[in-house]
Amino acid sequence: GLTTVIMSALMGLTATDIKRVIAYSTLNSLGMMFVALGSGSVTAAMLYLFVHGYFKALLFLGSGSVIHATEQQDMNELGGLAKKMPITSFCFFVGAFAVSGLPPFNGFQSKLALFVAGAGAGDWWAVIIGIAGSLVTLVVLVKAAKNVFWGKLSEAAAPTVREAPASVLIAMVILAALCLWIGLYPKSVYAPLKAASAMVQTVGNSGSQTAEPPNLRTAELSHRGKDARNVNR
Repeated sequence: GLTTVIMSALMGLTATDIKRVIAYSTLNSLGMMFVALGSGSVTAAMLYLFVHGYFKALLFLGSGSVIHATEQQDMNELGGLAKKMPITSFCFFVGAFAVSGLPPFNGFQSKLALFVAGAGAGDWWAVIIGIAGSLVTLVVLVKAAKNVFWGKLSEAAAPTVREAPASVLIAMVILAALCLWIGLYPKSVYAPLKAASAMVQTVGNSGSQTAEPPNLRTAELSHRGKDARNVNR
């Protein structure tokens, strides 16, 4: 998990394709989930999985709107789009802050739960590396947002660039609001996620208890064979 966190964060630093940057942040989030599982907290992993769906959908909708409006994915060829796409710009920044774990967004609550789980398990080195990875993710996504939405708008692109369709804007605003809502009121999702994680752990424990290790089964069969031979004698 930590290897994925580090490698994806570093690859995101060198990427110039807006969709590829977001894809690397997805790998980073997957690594964080496995760090939570490695620390023994299924609840923290499921919380991260749950909130990840909101801010990552928001980022992909934002990047898709940019690509649809400009027919361009290279961030070096973009800039100044906030003037023409203010709602998309705002929502993209919300997603970037959320995935980076900044308060008061949902990513902060999920990463806090993850780091608390790691500290409780005594994995302080994992916590430190996870925090460092989150800071790199913040740099990567804020840099991407800055290159795309700030700066000078291309004169050639200015007449044709338009805000995203209303249906997409409504979806982005709802996702941005949910990122903020869960960040401010995390207890609204804690109860169902704890119940779900308890169910997963119960299923896992029952499976491990019913599954008989092969070496023990072989030893038992060998012992029975010896007993049968002794009876025959």
